Amino acid sequence: MYKRQLTPFEIARGSPTTYWGLAVALDRSGDIEGAFASIRLARTYDPEDRLLNGPGWFYVPDYDSAWYAALGHWAAARAATVPAARADAYLRASSAWQEYLLKAAPGDRWVPIARARAAQCETERKAAARGAARR
Repeated sequence: MYKRQLTPFEIARGSPTTYWGLAVALDRSGDIEGAFASIRLARTYDPEDRLLNGPGWFYVPDYDSAWYAALGHWAAARAATVPAARADAYLRASSAWQEYLLKAAPGDRWVPIARARAAQCETERKAAARGAARR
């Protein structure tokens, strides 16, 4: 059966969610920097995360959306050049990690990593706040 090739536009249109999925997989495998690099690529094609937050995307389990949100806010915090924007993004990231931990099913295998990421994000948030206070 003949299958037509996707056009570059079609590939680019669908790639942000693929890069987001890769980001979560990389993070869960221990490569947080690779995860952030994948998010940067996703946001090259979809700067406002419209595809990820649109009707064509869903999460299984539902609370996995908090993991994506946490990584997204954390990536935004690291990229922010305005201290207030950085602080806000770190708070949103920390909040999303807490949401994941509160909603995770008993026995969820990713909870230990989420706890570690929540602590790491909070450490970064505090360091950024100290840095902003010194300015």
